[in-house]
Amino acid sequence: MNKTAPQILQIAFYGPMGVGKASTLQKLYQTIPAKERGEYCVIPDPIEQSNANTLFFDYNIPLNPLHLAAVRLRTLSGKDSAFLTLFGSTFCVFLFDCRREKLPQNLAALEELKNHVASYGPAWEHLPLIVQLTWLDSPNSVSPEEVPSLLDRPIAACVQTNPASGSGIPELLLSILQIAMHYVPQGHLRTYKFPKLSKQYQERAGALAQACDLAAQCRNDKPWAFERATKAMALYPELGFGTIKSLAYLENDFFTSWNEGVEPEVKLFWKKVAQAQLPFRKRDRAREILLRGSIRNDLEFEIITDAISDDRFNDSEIAALGKLLAQYEAKSR
Repeated sequence: MNKTAPQILQIAFYGPMGVGKASTLQKLYQTIPAKERGEYCVIPDPIEQSNANTLFFDYNIPLNPLHLAAVRLRTLSGKDSAFLTLFGSTFCVFLFDCRREKLPQNLAALEELKNHVASYGPAWEHLPLIVQLTWLDSPNSVSPEEVPSLLDRPIAACVQTNPASGSGIPELLLSILQIAMHYVPQGHLRTYKFPKLSKQYQERAGALAQACDLAAQCRNDKPWAFERATKAMALYPELGFGTIKSLAYLENDFFTSWNEGVEPEVKLFWKKVAQAQLPFRKRDRAREILLRGSIRNDLEFEIITDAISDDRFNDSEIAALGKLLAQYEAKSR
């Protein structure tokens, strides 16, 4: 870990569906003093199939000797997946549903967690696991004493909570900080440079957010799921994505349909964009690249890959696009 630059550690809350992940995050947010917490961010599901909104906020820790400026507390609501929840996290709070009939779901979630860290790290034996017990007040619940043997792995801490009432949440937060302060110096937990969004990024992201709002207006204030997600992702980027380069990918994905569409709302959209003096203009990026005769970067490679099957190009143009893809792939090897 870089000892000179302030660092941030991301902590994931993971467990079976209905265990109380979103409620836990909300109660943690309410527990932390306002001056020590960032904004509570909700990134909508881009396609509204799983309803698995991404939720996170930063806890800006008071001065400490580790240069650990903050921890980002993160989870997904609704239907969960290990990859999406644990993305960028090397520290996990595993929520254990103490309703005895939920034991198979608990064990399945734990196995998914184990498989995830086998592929993405850290080593399973180095993963500090805090177990958060929920639904302890249900009839015939699993007792806290049974949990370690049921999970069959070492536990860094085990905390009894009720996410609905907030009981045990302060104790959970204390355990998280204690474990972080213990394990970070050992190098077992990956940290990131504390994100500082540049002025250029903030201005460009704000413009993209305005464009998302205008898109909704053009469809009678009914934004598509991807437009709502794009706005949130631009304004509240995940760790490692708050750069002009990452924003360019987001812009490309957002404007693809608006650049290629011919519906009446497309014309209205670009009129509104011009009236708002936003730094975007309707473009045919694929045709621009074709006329230039070369692919410059990975983003343009993706644009041509998507466009090569588009019926707006004739056979000779498609052949030329394929040649550009082959040339870029050969150059990138």
